[in-house]
Amino acid sequence: MEVASLLASAKAAYDIAKGINALKNEVDRNQAVSKILEVLIAVQTEALSLQEKHSLLTTKIQELEKECDRLKDWQAEKERYELKEIAPGLFARIEKGLVDNLQSAHKFCATCFEQNSKALLQQEKIQVGTRLSLTCHRCKSTVIFDSYLKNSDQSEQKLDSIAENIIKRFFDTGRDLSANDIAPAVSVSIGVGQYYFDILIDRKFIVQSTGSDPPEYSLTAKGRAYVIESMNS
Repeated sequence: MEVASLLASAKAAYDIAKGINALKNEVDRNQAVSKILEVLIAVQTEALSLQEKHSLLTTKIQELEKECDRLKDWQAEKERYELKEIAPGLFARIEKGLVDNLQSAHKFCATCFEQNSKALLQQEKIQVGTRLSLTCHRCKSTVIFDSYLKNSDQSEQKLDSIAENIIKRFFDTGRDLSANDIAPAVSVSIGVGQYYFDILIDRKFIVQSTGSDPPEYSLTAKGRAYVIESMNS
């Protein structure tokens, strides 16, 4: 029963009450009183139900407001970090403008970062040899590598096979492409495609070219040069 029905029931009880005095015998009056009580109980029950729904809606609105505030805070926090290659083929989120060596920097899982979670990568040494590992305890991923890149050398590092397939796709088609176009062509999910787009944007190999939805990107002169050099190497 909604508010309109609730009001209608209350009016019906009022109308019955107004007519009681006109009833001639006690039996009719008792039946009228019982009917009024029945309607009032129903009205009270529905009023409590509406009050409970209102309370639940108020709580939900408060939760949504808190979530909006959290997302606004996260967006501001997210802007402080960039996707950066820290070892050959290995990317993490680190604070923008970092000039110290990558080993001592705080590094955050790139996958979790895209899920609005700031998960610190824990570094460990592998017992055999001098290899290193980084582990994300949130998504349980672990990567093993030999050494960190020097900050000045990152732009010269070779892309991994998926990133190379994507940039060659741009080169071969000669047109603007979105992550939705690329993902099925190189047999990866849309999320993985977007992850590699971030890498190529960071390396300045592609740049957003339109304001379409989904956004499309074009190959830069630096990206074309990389493809030609990789073909000749």
